[in-house]
Amino acid sequence: MAEEMVARLTAALALTEVAVVDFGSLGSAAVAEDGFYLVGCMLPRKPGDEKSLLGLMATFWGLHNRLVITAHDGDRFMFRFKIREECHRILHNGPWHFGGRMLVLGEYDCLSAVEAVPLHMVETWVSIKGLPPHLRTEETLILIGSSMGRFLRANTLPLQRGAAEKKFCRHVDVRRQLRSARGFTFNARISADVQIKYEKFKGLDRGCGLFFHEVEGCDKFPSIQREKQSPGTALSVVGPTLASGAHLH
Repeated sequence: MAEEMVARLTAALALTEVAVVDFGSLGSAAVAEDGFYLVGCMLPRKPGDEKSLLGLMATFWGLHNRLVITAHDGDRFMFRFKIREECHRILHNGPWHFGGRMLVLGEYDCLSAVEAVPLHMVETWVSIKGLPPHLRTEETLILIGSSMGRFLRANTLPLQRGAAEKKFCRHVDVRRQLRSARGFTFNARISADVQIKYEKFKGLDRGCGLFFHEVEGCDKFPSIQREKQSPGTALSVVGPTLASGAHLH
């Protein structure tokens, strides 16, 4: 089969000088469509020891014969899953940690370069404490979660039970500073200072709220920061839309 294909291509393409070669049906047949792909890297980055983690990942996930992990130049891995549901589980049930470091994952279309896949968003559950009883609602969690990034969903069970600790799922940008506490104002009479905990997070500098530093050292910030802004730059909410002139994380 391979020899016949080579002979046909040699006869058809040997004399071509066009800039773009169209393989037609032969090209379609050559495209591999088996598997579902993710790209990942470890945080904080420690070049040199990534390869030792490959076998540990497959073993921990119980996917010995259904997962192929390939190390790429730099600090990235490519994951090929045989089953879509298993790929979805690994992507959405993290964050995962190996060797005390967090694995950041992104979906991969197998067309772009592995290095071009954005690896800075982590889906995680966030728990907050400090809300008074009349603010322990799903609407409150949507407001708070949306002010911190992309809100995904709330854990409704603690809401139904009236628990003091509330949880919601959101995307976290690991390039941004994460606060361990924050104040929120709901109207002229009602405000709340809440404690914020990011579940299953390792590698985060608890002092400055960063996973890695662009410069030596880090800037500490108070446990609770209220934005002191000039008029017109405060976070405003109109219906379901959030607008802000300031950078809020």
